Formats: sequence, structure tokens, C-alpha cells
Amino acid sequence: MSAQPANAQPVSAQLIWDAQARRIPGGSRELLDGVLSLRGVLADQRPLFVTSVSLIVGMQLCAAAVSALTAYLSARIAVAHLDGIGLWVAVLAVSVVLLGVLTWLESWWSHVLAYRVLAKLRLVVHAAIGRIAPGGLAGRRTGEVAGAAVNDVEQLEWFYAHTAGASLAAVISPLLLVSVSVALVGAPALMLLAGLLLLLVPLWLLAPLQARQGEAVRTELSALKAETLEGAQGLRDLLTLNAMGRQIARVLRRTEALQRRRRAFNLRAGAESALADSVIAAAHLGMLAVLGGQVRAGALSPAVVPVAVVLVFHTFAPVTGVFAMWQRLGELAAAARRVHDVARAPSPVDDEATSPEPFDGRGTLELRGVEAGYGDTTVLRGVDLAIPEGQTVALVGASGAGKSTLAHLLVRFADPTGGGVRLGGRDLRSVDSDQVRRRVVLVPQAAYAMRGTLRSNLALARPDATDEAMIAALRQAALGELFDALPDGLDTPIGEGGATLSGGQLQRLSIARALLLDPAVLILDEPVAHLDALAEAELNAAVGALRRGRTTILIAHRTSTIRSADRVVLLEGGRVVVDGSHDDLLATSGAYTRLLTGEPEAQPGGAQSRCSSQ
Repeated sequence: MSAQPANAQPVSAQLIWDAQARRIPGGSRELLDGVLSLRGVLADQRPLFVTSVSLIVGMQLCAAAVSALTAYLSARIAVAHLDGIGLWVAVLAVSVVLLGVLTWLESWWSHVLAYRVLAKLRLVVHAAIGRIAPGGLAGRRTGEVAGAAVNDVEQLEWFYAHTAGASLAAVISPLLLVSVSVALVGAPALMLLAGLLLLLVPLWLLAPLQARQGEAVRTELSALKAETLEGAQGLRDLLTLNAMGRQIARVLRRTEALQRRRRAFNLRAGAESALADSVIAAAHLGMLAVLGGQVRAGALSPAVVPVAVVLVFHTFAPVTGVFAMWQRLGELAAAARRVHDVARAPSPVDDEATSPEPFDGRGTLELRGVEAGYGDTTVLRGVDLAIPEGQTVALVGASGAGKSTLAHLLVRFADPTGGGVRLGGRDLRSVDSDQVRRRVVLVPQAAYAMRGTLRSNLALARPDATDEAMIAALRQAALGELFDALPDGLDTPIGEGGATLSGGQLQRLSIARALLLDPAVLILDEPVAHLDALAEAELNAAVGALRRGRTTILIAHRTSTIRSADRVVLLEGGRVVVDGSHDDLLATSGAYTRLLTGEPEAQPGGAQSRCSSQ
């Protein structure tokens, strides 16, 4: 499936996030606009949502009917007024059965809606992460991104799948029940409507405070999760450096900060609840006073009093049921902003102008006047380079010279800010980024393996690959000896991040995955960085065989790897400074010789500067 352009989000994401741009700051409007900016998530679930609301209203009205009928029958039985009571008992029985059916249906329907909303929100966030990675994730903590993708999404799912429908029902059901109360006791029952409106007053008045507290809680919670996750990821280094105590202290400080925010949040929520309970109690007392006066005046039958009192309870019940979630609108609005921040992050590449023409990745690879960088920092400056099809080029240079940036341009992790990259005569910006990555494959230096099996990790590259193809790729990547020693073969478990593999084995597994794709252009970033001398020689021999007929770019520092290339290109300061064979450059280029030997460059006046060999 084609990636979306940088300035045109996926349709579902666009529907969900468009309203965010119209957010109006200040008080309750800010809270509502923040949360309702995601209302597009229900756009294609409208029939399901409407049905869910209808079932909630029906269930609430049926529960009120059961309680009212029970109160009415009890009052008649208490005064031995049994004429025609059988019919009322039958109506009560039917109402009880109907209440059970509606309760079951509402539960089933709301869970179907919940899981669909949850799936859609998660797909939108994960699609956004895939769209902006890796450049768009720079500066974001892993735990914060994971928090937005999991915890914040779950918070929003609870609102849209459960609270949104219940909130609508909390408007419809009370209005209908107030109408019934007015029919029973007259206009004085309108005091219930006033009570319902008064319930909103504390929420409205404290909305700015709620917004600030909600943002603070989500920020502290995100920071705590990020701190905990990073500690788990760096556990080995923390133990080695005897830094576990300091890490635990940081987590405890984050926990204490979160607890302080939660306490302030709960104090405010407690005050709102106390005010709400006071309003409901006043409404009950006022209704009892009205009912007592009407009975004393002979305007109302005593048997109606229990019914009217029960209706007061059921009038407020739908509102009290969602009041706790309304108190968390500030936290929900903060979660919505965090999810929005990830989902609407701009893509580093623009696929809007891509062409549907087939792309096989064959032909000469050309960079013409390429400029690229990150933010305000320019890394590549006017790079010109042509690599004929099938040639192997070693890309060398000091750290920060632009080697990785150039590799990222070739797989369209980013697009050049100036000049262009062409492959087989086509500008890569005219080729969908997914298509580019199927034909141009980067094997990163920091390889990663998912928790699962050897088979599942190889299938990431090609899900339809046969066992024979997987085993052949492993052998080509110099993992044949390891595979032969595994009792479970392709079903051998692999720990998270490749924890059960050595660094060299993990690197070769990454190469095997790349080989399954059979790319036209293969980019290897330090392929032998984690290998000993024997394994290095074995992998170099295997890679040498694989390079035949395939354009290969080696980002390398080891002389053994560089020497095997047809050409060597030295980058310095974001520019190509020398280009030729290894032997020729050794004989003619002092910069190249210094890079390999790590010797400092002589400076005027005896000053020296070192050229990093990393």
C-alpha cells in the first residue's frame, strides 16, 4: 500500500484530527474541543454508535419503569388495594425480562464498538509512527511514543466507546423522565431540570483547573513510563556501571511527582463530587416537600409518592453514571493532544507526486548536487556521485561526514533538500517510498530482532518465503553453522531485541532478511562491526559472492571491508573529497590514509587535529 504524502494524512487520520486545528482555548471549550477533536473516529461507526446510545436509553428507561412499577405495586399492596393488580404484576414481569435483554444487548454492542474504536485509533497511531520513522521520531522518548500508542489510545477509547454514548443518554433519558414527573405531579417537577443544570456548574467553573491538572498528570505519567522503559532497556549497562541505585531514585522521584499531581487532581474531583451530591440531595428534598404538600392538599394520591421519588433517583442516575468521566476531561484532552502530536507529525518524505509506473531498481545510481540535513543543520553539501549497476562502493569518512544521511536518502527515510537522487533514470521522489524500500534495502549497523522465532523474524522481510528460501538466506549470510546446531531449526525462540543472539549473529540475521528481499541495491552499514577476525573473513567472502550483479554500498571503517570494494568514496564535511580504488587512494590521498591509520593532520604552526576513524 502506498505511503501517504507528507501534507495529506491517511483519510481516517484526516477525519479524526481535522477538528483539532479549530480548538478554542480557554475553560470548558478547550476541554471539549481537545477531546472532541477525535470525534471522526466514530465517523464510520455511526450506525453502531447510534444503536448503542439507543440501547443505553432503553435500558435506563426500562430500569426506571421497573423501579416505578415496583414502588407503585408496593404502595397498593400496603393499603390492600389489590383490584387489577395482576395486570400490573404482568407488566412488571415483562419489564424485568426486557431490562435483562437490553442490558445484555447494550453490553455486547458497546464492547463491539469499543474494540472497533480501539483498533482504529491504534492503527492510526501505528501508521503515523511508520510514516514518520526514523527521522520523525528523533527527539522523542521511546516510552512517550509507546505511551501515546497504548495508554493514551486506551484512555480515548474508553471515552468514545463508552462515555460518549452514555453522555448522550445522560441528556435524553433525564429529559424524558422529567417529562414523566411533570405529568405526574405538575410543573413543580421542573425543579429536577434545574438540578440537572446545576450539576454542570462545578465542572464548568473548574474546567481551566481541570485542564491544567489533566495535562500535568498525563505528562508525569508519560515521563514515568519513559524512565521505567529506558531503565529496563539499559539494565545491563546500569548494572555494569553500578548505577541501579541512581536509576531507582529517578523512578521514585517521578513516582512521587505523579502522586502529587494525582492528589491535586483527586482533591478537585472530590470537591466537584461533593457539590454534585449536594445538588442531588437538595433535589430529592425539594421533590419530597412538593409531594408532601400536594398529598396534604388532596391533589395527589399517596400511592404516587413512591413512584415520583423513584423517578427522581432515575432522573439523576444517568448523569451520576458519567460524572466521574466528565471529571477526567482534562486528562482525556491531554491524552488526545499527545496522540494528535504523533498522528499529525509531518512525514520526512512526500509521496504525493509519485508515479504508479513499475520500478525495478535497476540501472545507474546517481546523486546530483544533493543537499540534505536535519532541521537547521546541513549534513550533505552538493554531493555528486554516480554508481554503475552492479558496482560495489565503500563509503568512508569520519563520524558526522554524512554517510548515514546519504544511506537514508537512498531508502527514502528522507528526501534531499537540494539536488536529486536517481536510480535507473528515475528520481526517487517519483517512486513510492514503499516501492523504493522493496528494491533498495538498508542493513543497519544496529540490527534488531523481534521477540518470536527465527522463522518469524525472517518472515518480516518476506512473509511468503518458504523454509528452503529462509535456510538459503541464513547460509548466504554465514549463519549456516549456527542453524545446523539449532535443535528447533527455524522455530528456535529469539529473545526481544535479539537477546539470545550475539552481536555478530544478530547482524548476520539482519543481512539474511535483506537477502530474502533480493534487492537491486544493497546498503550494508558496518556489516562486520560485531564480528571477530574469523567470522569477518567468512562474512566478507559470503557478501562478496552476493554482491555479484547487485549494486552494493558498504559503509565501512575496517580496511578488510573497504579493500573488497570496487571503489572507495571519501566523504568529508558533507562533500565527496576523493573517489577511486583503495590502492590508488592510499598512494595519492593523504586524507584517506589518515582516516585509515587514525593519524592526526598536520596544521600550520605545529597544531594538529585528529580525524576520527569511526
